[in-house]
Amino acid sequence: MIRLIIICISFISLFYTTAAVYSLQDKEKDFYTSIDPIILDLIKNVQHENFKAALNLADKLITKAPTHPVGYFFKSAIYDTIIRDYGDHRHYPLFDTMVNNAINLANKLIGKKKKNGEPPDEWLYFYLGGALGFRGLYRFNRNKFLSAFRDGIGAIKQLDICMKLDPNMYDAYYGLGCFYYWKSAKSRFLWFLPFVSDERAKGIEDLITAVKKGRYTKKEARNALLRVYLNEQLYSQTIKLADIIEKEFPEDVFCLIFKGAALARSGQHKEAAQNYQILINKYLKSPFQCFERIADMSLRKVKSLKEINDTDEIDNTLIFLLAEKERRKDANELITKKSLHYIDALRKIQRSTVK
Repeated sequence: MIRLIIICISFISLFYTTAAVYSLQDKEKDFYTSIDPIILDLIKNVQHENFKAALNLADKLITKAPTHPVGYFFKSAIYDTIIRDYGDHRHYPLFDTMVNNAINLANKLIGKKKKNGEPPDEWLYFYLGGALGFRGLYRFNRNKFLSAFRDGIGAIKQLDICMKLDPNMYDAYYGLGCFYYWKSAKSRFLWFLPFVSDERAKGIEDLITAVKKGRYTKKEARNALLRVYLNEQLYSQTIKLADIIEKEFPEDVFCLIFKGAALARSGQHKEAAQNYQILINKYLKSPFQCFERIADMSLRKVKSLKEINDTDEIDNTLIFLLAEKERRKDANELITKKSLHYIDALRKIQRSTVK
């Protein structure tokens, strides 16, 4: 689900109990108090995959505060989740616009406050850091490694400021943990840097801290740990954690993706194939243009089916996928090159199993 998004809710809730927040001007206090219920409702809708309602609430935040980054930040976070979970390419330019708006507005307000001799509040630093984090991941996935790393460093700088303003902001450990782990785990992509220290253990520790002590980032930190456990080849832990998340949030598709990968990599191919079929069924019910995800999960399913020699179901899966491609093409959905690659790979497996 939403990465980095729920951290700010914790910050707002802690607003009422931490001395640092009481340093804010009364006007700022009233503003954050007034938007708290809207954000809580937005988060709840995202967690249950009610993205339309969540986007409407983000628009409500923008209408309420058009020169503040909060609404643009949450809207970019929602688009980021849709892209991550469903791969709907129509949301890329929407995400790009919203995340840049959030960054620009946060920088503008921070600069204005400093110019006027006023200390910027911690929420502005959070929104700036969160937006930079979203954009960094977006750039990394598009192989823009240098700019992605710069955004990541910038995001951590802002979260560190939040932590200095209130050391008990344990939810901030979620963002810190993600950065430190993946900065180290993906260091081969940072070849342009002379030295990148291995801080994976620190990253894992920070994520576990967020799970144990975070008030609103428990689910997001658990989602992050799914990625980490799978990358560390801790398959039983990945499956166990995915089951916990699925039980609490049955609409979630993110946890099933990693559960399927862990099942397959640990040799549980029958269970993996069943898991991927559940995912395919969820995507078929989705309002999003997600054929690329359907093709991906179909290929993963077939790879496991090959391991258990279920040739009939391999044939059925290929027939289904080709028909689904035509149906979605007729509905004007973009059939990506990656989708066609998945189909070709699946067809090769099917041909290799023909007796």
